[in-house]
Amino acid sequence: SDQGSDGGISSFNNIIANGGGGGGAGYAGNGVPLGTRPGRSGASGGGAGGSGGSSNGGAATQGYPGGGSVDIGGGDGRAGGGGGGAGAPGVSVEGTNGGAGGIGITNNITGTSVVYAGGGGGGRAANQVGTNGIGGGTNNGAGQSAQANTGSGGGGGFDNGPGGNGGTGTVVLRYEVTYPAPVSSPGATISVINGYRIIQYKTPGSYTLTF
Repeated sequence: SDQGSDGGISSFNNIIANGGGGGGAGYAGNGVPLGTRPGRSGASGGGAGGSGGSSNGGAATQGYPGGGSVDIGGGDGRAGGGGGGAGAPGVSVEGTNGGAGGIGITNNITGTSVVYAGGGGGGRAANQVGTNGIGGGTNNGAGQSAQANTGSGGGGGFDNGPGGNGGTGTVVLRYEVTYPAPVSSPGATISVINGYRIIQYKTPGSYTLTF
């Protein structure tokens, strides 16, 4: 099993919105290389994979670090630390419950309140309950992927389960409708809410906005 993929990067005028880090792969015996267990770094970090040794949640490149985990020994396996979020670090663990991902930051620039860059939950170990956060592993299962366009981290897997994918970033422009609308905006979603024109790019790529 593998780490989850990082979410795609978005940028506008040298302002970069990183995607979330992929979750770490779970581990059981020799089934998964050691290097794939930690969560990957991104706008928010992916959760670490659970079971088979200590593993850390990924760091948020635009936020807080991921949580760690301690190898406690015994036969129940080990849980992964939570990925770092834009609003708080991931939770460190010592035991079989995965660490919660760090909280993200809420913003309503699109006209709807959305939480961005939350850390992925660490993969659990043994038969414990699932983790809080964007995602966590299940018994012999994959980590949950983060919501698209949020830059959040994917959840860590358990046992041989793969990590969840990080959420893509997004670019949002908002300005008063008294200013001109764009004459060309391929790839953009445009809406008018409460006197503001909102232009959003939801798919990673290169776009040109013309006024």
